[in-house]
Amino acid sequence: MNKFEINSAIDAAYWFIQYADKKNFYLDDEKIHQLLFLAQSSYLKKNEQKLLFPSLFVITENGFFEPNLLKIFAFGRPFMPQVSFEKDIQIFLENIYNKYASQPTVSLRNLIINTPFYKNLYAENQKQCVCASQIFSDADNLEKIENKQNKIRLSQNGPIYVSPWKPKKIGK
Repeated sequence: MNKFEINSAIDAAYWFIQYADKKNFYLDDEKIHQLLFLAQSSYLKKNEQKLLFPSLFVITENGFFEPNLLKIFAFGRPFMPQVSFEKDIQIFLENIYNKYASQPTVSLRNLIINTPFYKNLYAENQKQCVCASQIFSDADNLEKIENKQNKIRLSQNGPIYVSPWKPKKIGK
């Protein structure tokens, strides 16, 4: 039996939405799913398989989405009362938000779909459910990709890989 901190992914999603509203920032629906996936995987890694929230993720060509939240948001965002959690959970979610929310949606999508975990699980044109134990088993690989992701930037022509400048040494 898995223990969890937040009652549902929907509560976590609304926390992200409300936090973004306080910062005068709009979170699109895809980014909310990405933040949920990144929060769940980071929490699992940090807390030895303790779930942040009970949920399923479905893997598609664009990464992962939480199907219940997708259905709820299909016709717009319904009203939800203010969501709050214990202080340590709020700090954890703030850290996830601060680390990822400002990145373009396409960058977060690329971060997720470039993980070996995603590449091993995704079968073209098929939707599959992903359980928490599968996420946890690849959390280390996600961290390695995160470090690499900082080198991808968007230009007017789309995503580009940016590497540090290394001048060639001139012989003496």
